[in-house]
Amino acid sequence: MKKLIPLWLMMIFSLVIITGCKIQSVEEYNNQTEQEQSVKGASETKIIVKGDNGDVSTKEEIEKDSTIEAKKPDNEEEEKSETKQKELKNEAEVTSKKESPTSKPKTESTSTSKTPSKDTSTSSNKEKPDKSPAQSKDKTPEKDQKPDKDKKPENNNVAQKPSKPNKEDEKKKEYVTISISAATLLTHWDMLKPALQSEKYVPKNGVILKSTKYEILNEDETVWSIIKRATKEHGIHMEYEGAGDNQYGSVYIEGINHLYEFDAGELSGWMYSINGQTPNYGVSAVTVKNGDNIQFQYTVDLGRDIGR
Repeated sequence: MKKLIPLWLMMIFSLVIITGCKIQSVEEYNNQTEQEQSVKGASETKIIVKGDNGDVSTKEEIEKDSTIEAKKPDNEEEEKSETKQKELKNEAEVTSKKESPTSKPKTESTSTSKTPSKDTSTSSNKEKPDKSPAQSKDKTPEKDQKPDKDKKPENNNVAQKPSKPNKEDEKKKEYVTISISAATLLTHWDMLKPALQSEKYVPKNGVILKSTKYEILNEDETVWSIIKRATKEHGIHMEYEGAGDNQYGSVYIEGINHLYEFDAGELSGWMYSINGQTPNYGVSAVTVKNGDNIQFQYTVDLGRDIGR
């Protein structure tokens, strides 16, 4: 065993020496890697490329040429766009001068310079004096109209004067008058039925409707149409027979204000006259004319008591 120990020590010492020779420092390792990268970069950049024409060029030169050629089209497009914009400006200026030689357009494209804004301001300043004369002209009539307030309303008086034509129109219209009376019963009171002996049916003065004027509305106005309008307007009771309901072929008045025929004897009833004359026809068969005086009267003796 004592002999083997020295052998082991020798082997361990030799291994340490061998391994120590191969150990490198960190700085040496970094320097070695940088050198390797620089060698690789140089080899890559110095790659020689042959073209179709037999020209020899490196890879770096090819890359530079490609970037330059890529930039050239962009510059050409920019130059073209600038030339187009200049042409459009010139055309816009020419058209604006032709259309409005005195005043320049207020609105222009965004590509124009700042000078048009000054022109718009000057044009607006020029337009201001045009407005002031118009306002002064409008104000002058107001001053001229002030004296009209002091004047009297002569026109209103003139408009109110046409009252005379209305009177003339009234003269052209035709009228008749009508009245209803039962005054004869005041002297023959005992002949009247007791139920009707009241002022409700026979007023104190005997007048049921005083003389009233009515307009003739058409040429076919009859006594019947006039009394019908009068009784309806004044709310007076009236009862009658139609033209087809009796033998006379005309309207027959049976009662007015609840006073009927035979209420004051066998010869009593209603009679009518026109201008003091008693027609022999029914009320619907007699037409009226301008100025006629129609009277309806109650009689107790077939008209002899009322002068017929």
